[in-house]
Amino acid sequence: MGQGVAMLGASGAIMGVMGLFVVYYPRNDVRVGWWFFFRWGSWYLSAWIVLAAYFVLDVIGSMGSGTGVASIAHVGGSITGFLMAVALLKSGLVRPGPHDEPMFQPNRE
Repeated sequence: MGQGVAMLGASGAIMGVMGLFVVYYPRNDVRVGWWFFFRWGSWYLSAWIVLAAYFVLDVIGSMGSGTGVASIAHVGGSITGFLMAVALLKSGLVRPGPHDEPMFQPNRE
Protein backbone atom coordinates (compact mmCIF):
# COMPACT_ATOMS: atom_id res chain seq x y z
CA MET A 1 0.00 0.00 0.00
CA GLY A 2 2.89 2.35 0.56
CA GLN A 3 5.72 3.32 2.84
CA GLY A 4 4.73 3.60 6.50
CA VAL A 5 1.19 2.26 6.02
CA ALA A 6 0.22 -0.43 8.51
CA MET A 7 -1.31 -3.60 7.11
CA LEU A 8 -3.41 -6.24 8.79
CA GLY A 9 -3.23 -9.85 7.67
CA ALA A 10 -4.58 -13.18 8.75
CA SER A 11 -1.32 -15.10 8.60
CA GLY A 12 -0.37 -14.30 12.20
CA ALA A 13 -3.76 -15.61 13.34
CA ILE A 14 -3.31 -18.77 11.26
CA MET A 15 0.07 -19.32 12.90
CA GLY A 16 -1.69 -18.86 16.26
CA VAL A 17 -4.04 -21.71 15.35
CA MET A 18 -0.98 -23.77 14.40
CA GLY A 19 0.51 -22.99 17.83
CA LEU A 20 -2.72 -24.25 19.43
CA PHE A 21 -2.66 -27.36 17.25
CA VAL A 22 0.86 -28.34 18.29
CA VAL A 23 -0.18 -28.25 21.97
CA TYR A 24 -3.46 -30.15 21.55
CA TYR A 25 -2.42 -32.67 18.87
CA PRO A 26 1.41 -32.98 18.78
CA ARG A 27 1.34 -36.70 17.99
CA ASN A 28 -1.02 -36.44 15.02
CA ASP A 29 0.40 -36.94 11.57
CA VAL A 30 -0.11 -34.41 8.81
CA ARG A 31 0.17 -35.07 5.11
CA VAL A 32 2.92 -33.10 3.39
CA GLY A 33 2.87 -32.79 -0.38
CA TRP A 34 5.71 -32.15 -2.79
CA TRP A 35 5.89 -31.20 -6.43
CA PHE A 36 8.97 -31.31 -8.60
CA PHE A 37 8.53 -30.47 -12.28
CA PHE A 38 5.77 -32.85 -13.39
CA ARG A 39 6.06 -35.33 -10.55
CA TRP A 40 4.25 -35.06 -7.26
CA GLY A 41 3.60 -37.08 -4.19
CA SER A 42 3.10 -36.89 -0.46
CA TRP A 43 4.13 -38.44 2.81
CA TYR A 44 3.16 -38.16 6.47
CA LEU A 45 5.11 -36.38 9.18
CA SER A 46 4.39 -35.75 12.83
CA ALA A 47 2.57 -32.44 13.32
CA TRP A 48 5.15 -31.05 15.73
CA ILE A 49 7.94 -31.52 13.13
CA VAL A 50 6.03 -29.62 10.43
CA LEU A 51 5.02 -26.81 12.78
CA ALA A 52 8.51 -26.54 14.25
CA ALA A 53 9.89 -26.20 10.71
CA TYR A 54 7.44 -23.35 9.97
CA PHE A 55 8.41 -21.64 13.22
CA VAL A 56 12.17 -21.96 12.56
CA LEU A 57 11.77 -20.66 8.99
CA ASP A 58 9.85 -17.64 10.28
CA VAL A 59 12.49 -16.93 12.94
CA ILE A 60 15.18 -17.10 10.24
CA GLY A 61 13.03 -14.89 7.98
CA SER A 62 12.70 -12.27 10.69
CA MET A 63 16.49 -11.95 10.85
CA GLY A 64 16.89 -11.19 7.15
CA SER A 65 18.03 -7.97 5.56
CA GLY A 66 14.44 -6.73 5.02
CA THR A 67 12.03 -5.60 7.68
CA GLY A 68 10.75 -9.12 8.35
CA VAL A 69 7.44 -7.77 9.66
CA ALA A 70 5.44 -10.71 8.30
CA SER A 71 7.83 -13.22 9.81
CA ILE A 72 7.71 -11.43 13.17
CA ALA A 73 3.89 -11.51 13.03
CA HIS A 74 4.04 -15.25 12.34
CA VAL A 75 6.40 -15.88 15.26
CA GLY A 76 4.25 -13.75 17.56
CA GLY A 77 1.10 -15.58 16.45
CA SER A 78 2.73 -18.97 17.01
CA ILE A 79 3.93 -18.08 20.49
CA THR A 80 0.57 -16.54 21.44
CA GLY A 81 -1.39 -19.57 20.23
CA PHE A 82 0.99 -21.94 22.03
CA LEU A 83 0.75 -20.02 25.33
CA MET A 84 -3.05 -19.68 25.08
CA ALA A 85 -3.43 -23.43 24.51
CA VAL A 86 -1.24 -24.22 27.53
CA ALA A 87 -3.17 -21.74 29.69
CA LEU A 88 -6.54 -23.16 28.59
CA LEU A 89 -5.42 -26.71 29.32
CA LYS A 90 -3.85 -25.87 32.68
CA SER A 91 -6.86 -23.84 33.82
CA GLY A 92 -9.26 -26.64 32.92
CA LEU A 93 -11.37 -24.42 30.66
CA VAL A 94 -10.62 -26.80 27.79
CA ARG A 95 -10.51 -30.51 28.40
CA PRO A 96 -9.13 -33.02 25.91
CA GLY A 97 -11.30 -35.86 24.68
CA PRO A 98 -10.82 -39.40 25.95
CA HIS A 99 -8.46 -40.31 23.11
CA ASP A 100 -6.60 -36.99 22.81
CA GLU A 101 -2.99 -36.77 23.95
CA PRO A 102 -2.12 -33.09 24.42
CA MET A 103 1.43 -31.93 25.01
CA PHE A 104 0.59 -30.86 28.58
CA GLN A 105 -1.86 -32.59 30.87
CA PRO A 106 -4.68 -30.40 32.16
CA ASN A 107 -5.32 -29.87 35.85
CA ARG A 108 -7.84 -32.55 36.82
CA GLU A 109 -10.32 -31.94 39.60
